[in-house]
Amino acid sequence: MLFSVWLYRKRCKLVLIDTFSTQAFWFAYLVCRICYLLKIPFVPFVHGGDFVNRLAKSKEECNFMFTRSYLNVVPSRFLEFHLKKASYAVKYIPNFVELKKYPFKQREFIQPRILWVRAFHKIYNPVMAVNVMAQLNDGRAQLCMVGADTDGTRSLVENRIQELNLSSQITLTGRLMKEEWIKLSQEYDIFYKYHYHRQYAG
Repeated sequence: MLFSVWLYRKRCKLVLIDTFSTQAFWFAYLVCRICYLLKIPFVPFVHGGDFVNRLAKSKEECNFMFTRSYLNVVPSRFLEFHLKKASYAVKYIPNFVELKKYPFKQREFIQPRILWVRAFHKIYNPVMAVNVMAQLNDGRAQLCMVGADTDGTRSLVENRIQELNLSSQITLTGRLMKEEWIKLSQEYDIFYKYHYHRQYAG
């Protein structure tokens, strides 16, 4: 990211910076620093459900980014609320979905066939999805978990599956391309989406 900004510094008129809430936050912060040094306007595009904690833990760095930026963009009302609460100017631009890539399927009979699409990371609590399956107490239920292992959490999921004897009901595919899991979704009736956002006010 830093190399790209430096390489195109004489041609850049504006830099858009994907800004996440955990370790990747520091890459965004350093890009903001170099943009400011080079006098290139920059726009942090803020993602991440843990940004509430990031705002508290990294006040000085967040203040540098969000007060010197050309604009701060957020894709959710949750982030808009908390950044405004921290006195930062924010523009809400929701994520878009290309509906033509998601063909509608009329499901006449809904079965407990669940598709989980999320990276295996502790902040998304994938073990909870396995616990949900156990609480369903339904031998017909099936859970397919799609996502890459980013911090070793997948091993916790695998261990929990073994503890609860759910190997025949839960499939772990690993990372799939979007086109692959969209096609896979036709075999399932329920989309399981865990949001880290623990509270919403607005």
